Amino acid sequence: MGGIWLIILVVGGAVFLSKSGKIRLGNPKVTHWLLLCYIGILLAANLASPLMKEEKAGGGRVSMRDIERENSDFYQKIYEGKQEQIDEKYLYKKDTIKDLSFDKLNLTTEAEFGPQIIVERDSSLKNQIEIYSYRNPLFIDGFDFTEKIKALGYQIKGNNLEISPEEVKVDIGILSNSFTSRQFTGEKINDHMIQGGDSMIYMKIPDSLSLQTKGQISFVEVEKK
Repeated sequence: MGGIWLIILVVGGAVFLSKSGKIRLGNPKVTHWLLLCYIGILLAANLASPLMKEEKAGGGRVSMRDIERENSDFYQKIYEGKQEQIDEKYLYKKDTIKDLSFDKLNLTTEAEFGPQIIVERDSSLKNQIEIYSYRNPLFIDGFDFTEKIKALGYQIKGNNLEISPEEVKVDIGILSNSFTSRQFTGEKINDHMIQGGDSMIYMKIPDSLSLQTKGQISFVEVEKK
């Protein structure tokens, strides 16, 4: 809105000066003067844009450094077997299978791309399995959209763990700098950053339980540190 009023002010000033006789629209100098005014508008918009952007963000935007640190912390805890230290806001679903009546668990999926499965063998689990479904933090242009996505869905049928990833469509609107501002900054209108958003399943199983896979699926065993 501020940029619109600035343009109106400049145009109004030009009309006023032309009517007052100080500037004639037929004079080549008028073109130069209007060009200088346009450059002034570009500079003013460029200076005002960061201030307006910060006000609209309201402190909700996360810096690139914080995003990288949060993602690194998440994966480090997952692959080091420190599952209990992961923030609960990333936990989507948890189940416990007690009184196991089988010594082999089948991991199956019909998804085109295999899900990520992390397995920890826990000697304290004598006859049960713990299953945790996690959502890795999702950031779009520095804003946290983790709550908008779903983690891996699964069903337990006998000694089969059927994993069925669900496609989620998220419609978002992203405001970018004005055209005048982008002329100076070189910013691309569709140059947006998307980080994270992966889903994975973390399983704690007894030492004696064997695992078998079917479909585009694999798992990684980790040792608790």
